[in-house]
Amino acid sequence: MANKSDFREFSRQDRYRAMEVLLNWEGGCNASRLGRLFNVRRENVTRYIQDYRETYPGQMWYDSVGKIFKPTTTFTPKCTRGIISEYIDFARRFPAEHSGSFNGGNWLDCGPRPHIEPEPKVFRTIVQAIKECQVIAVRYRSWNHPSGRDRKVHPHALAYSGLRWHCRAFDEETQSYRDFHLGRFESIALVGKAGEAIMGEADHDWHQQVDLLLIPNPELSEQEQQLVRADYSMDRGCLTVRSRRAMAQYVLMSYHVSPNGDIPENPRQRPLVCSNLDIVASVLF
Repeated sequence: MANKSDFREFSRQDRYRAMEVLLNWEGGCNASRLGRLFNVRRENVTRYIQDYRETYPGQMWYDSVGKIFKPTTTFTPKCTRGIISEYIDFARRFPAEHSGSFNGGNWLDCGPRPHIEPEPKVFRTIVQAIKECQVIAVRYRSWNHPSGRDRKVHPHALAYSGLRWHCRAFDEETQSYRDFHLGRFESIALVGKAGEAIMGEADHDWHQQVDLLLIPNPELSEQEQQLVRADYSMDRGCLTVRSRRAMAQYVLMSYHVSPNGDIPENPRQRPLVCSNLDIVASVLF
C-alpha cells in the first residue's frame, strides 16, 4: 500500500488492499476503524467500502449487531495475496492504533525492522548509476583491505539479504561480477557516461535461480531431526528455498547454515545443513 497518511490520497487498489487485509486477518473492518487508521472522516470511508462491495460482490456482509463488515464464507482475496506478511506490514505501519485495536493492546510484536540501512547518498547514487548505465568510483573497505581501497565498478542490481543491502556490479579490478556491501562504501561518485558501463546481462550468478535443499543436521538424533522437520514445516524431510545463486550465501546465513559445509562438534548449534552445496560452490568460496 502507498506510504501516505490520508486515505483519500490512496489509489482505489490501495484502499481495497487495506480492507482485504483487515477482512482476511481480523475477520472484519468498519468505517470507524479505517477512519482512525487513515485520518479521514467516517462518512468518506463508507463510500470507499461501498465501492469495494460493488466491484467485488459477495466478498463481505454487514453485521448490524457488531456494526462491522465481515468476510463471507466465499471470501477470496482479490487485491492481496492472502499471506501473513501483508498483515505484519500493515501492523508495522500503524503500530499505535493497531496495537491497541483490541484485546487490551500490546498483543502483537512484529519483530524488528531492518536495522542496517545504507547511507542515503550511496543508495541514491547506485540507483542513478543503474538507471543511467554509469560507472561509479568507490572507496571500498573489505576484510582484505579494512582501511579501504579505490575501485571502479559497474552496478546493475541492488539486493537486500535480510540483514543488509548489497550492490551487484562488474568489478574492473578483478574483471568479474562481485557483491558489494553498501555499508562498506566510504565514498562514491558517478564517473562514467551513459553507454560505457558493463551491465548485468552476463552476470549468470545473478540471473540463475537455484533451489537450496535444507535438511536436518544428520549428526542429530532421529528424534531431534524430527523436531527440526517440525520447526521448519519440512515437506518430505526437506525445506526447499529458492534463491539467486549470487545471493545463496546470504540465504544460508539467514538459516544459520554453514556455507562451507562445516558441522560443529555440537550439531544443535547448526540444526540445518544444505544437502546440495555443490550447485552454488562457485559463489560461496
